[in-house]
Amino acid sequence: MEEGRIHLLRHGETTGGSSVRFFGSTDIPLSDLGRDQIQKHRTFLDSRPLRAIYTSEMLRARQSAEIVLDDRFSQALPYAPFNEVHFGALEGKTEEEIRLQMPEYWKSWRVEKKAMDYPDGESFEGFRQRVFDGAAALESRSGFPNETLVVAHRGVIRHLLGYFLKIDTQESGRLAPELGQLLSLRGIEGRWELENLRP
Repeated sequence: MEEGRIHLLRHGETTGGSSVRFFGSTDIPLSDLGRDQIQKHRTFLDSRPLRAIYTSEMLRARQSAEIVLDDRFSQALPYAPFNEVHFGALEGKTEEEIRLQMPEYWKSWRVEKKAMDYPDGESFEGFRQRVFDGAAALESRSGFPNETLVVAHRGVIRHLLGYFLKIDTQESGRLAPELGQLLSLRGIEGRWELENLRP
C-alpha cells in the first residue's frame, strides 16, 4: 500500500441538538453553530489533494461536506453504509428522557452494560458489521487512495477507526471525535495509524 491519508470528519451540531439527543436515522440539518464548527476545517481540507470523497447520505453530513469542499462537493459520493445507526425507539430522545420513559432498558443499557440493541432499531453488532462491510467493499473496488475524505457520524467514525486501526470497540469509542472534529489516519507499509485530531 502506498503511503496515504484518510481524513474522518464528523458533522457539526444540528438544529435538533445532536450534542444532547440521539439522532441516527432522523434527517436533520446543521445549526448555525454546526456550520461554524465545520467551517474551521475548510482551509486545511482545501489544501489537500483529495482523490476520493465519501459522505453519509444524511443531510447533516452532506451539508458539512459542502461547507468544507465548496466547488469540489460535486465529487462527494453519498454512501449508505456510512449512514448513522438507527436508534429506533431512542430516536430524538435525550438520555434523561430514556431513563425516565424506559427505565428497564436504560438500566440494562447504561448501568448493567448488557443492552447492545436499540429497540425497534439496529443492533450494535449489525451496525458495526454494516460499516465494516462498507469499508471492505470500497477497498476491494478502488481502495482508499491518498488522500481520502469521509464525512459521517460519531458511530460510523468509531467503527471505521476499529476497522483501520484494528482496535476493539471500547478503544475506538474512546477515540471517536466530538461534533465538528476531524481525525486523520496515516497509512504506510500495510497499516494505518492515528496521525492527529483537529478540534
